[in-house]
Amino acid sequence: MFYETPGSGGTNFVSLAGYVRNDMKWVEVTAGANTVNQTQWKLERGAFAYGIMTDNAAVPTSGSGTYTGDMIGTLVFNPTIDNTSNYPTFFQWLSGTSTTTVNFATGGVTLLLNGIVGAPQLDRFTSPQLASLSAGTTFTASGTASIDLVRTGGFTGQFQSASFGATNNSTNPVVSIAGSSIDGGFFGPAAENVGGGFRITGATPDQRIDIAGAFKGVKP
Repeated sequence: MFYETPGSGGTNFVSLAGYVRNDMKWVEVTAGANTVNQTQWKLERGAFAYGIMTDNAAVPTSGSGTYTGDMIGTLVFNPTIDNTSNYPTFFQWLSGTSTTTVNFATGGVTLLLNGIVGAPQLDRFTSPQLASLSAGTTFTASGTASIDLVRTGGFTGQFQSASFGATNNSTNPVVSIAGSSIDGGFFGPAAENVGGGFRITGATPDQRIDIAGAFKGVKP
């Protein structure tokens, strides 16, 4: 697990953190007349924002603001499932920037993410050339949300688009979004910062895509 200390990264009231937990255990299975040990792997991963949230009564109800800051996420990306050149699936980190534009009068929120994909997490048996995304591949996503302080304490919404730069196997880098979420809130005495989590999952054709992360921002 890793985390930013409060007040770092340009935001005084919200910070980002992330974790990876790779669990392995042995289980006995029956193979014919024999009982053998088999390994079972479980990878847990995630990122989140934490801090001092703004009291609902202190969130502005007029005007607008643009918050800029960082984002971090984890992903698996494999658009080759079930086709003739099936590539393996790898866990990778994603980091970059976020821009959150808020219209306090209407309650409308837009979120733009731009990032760079990290190197695939490989083992000694796997060639990095088999990963769909190489280190340095670009990522962008755009979504909208609505403020609902009573029910969510912040704003919630979905992504309308997400895509990657050129992939190693020349597949379409546009994500066919099956499901997505934006869960954000305001931080600080007077909504000086924003922060929250996001998720994007891919769908057909032949996509295994799961992106989960967190973002934060400060307005000037």
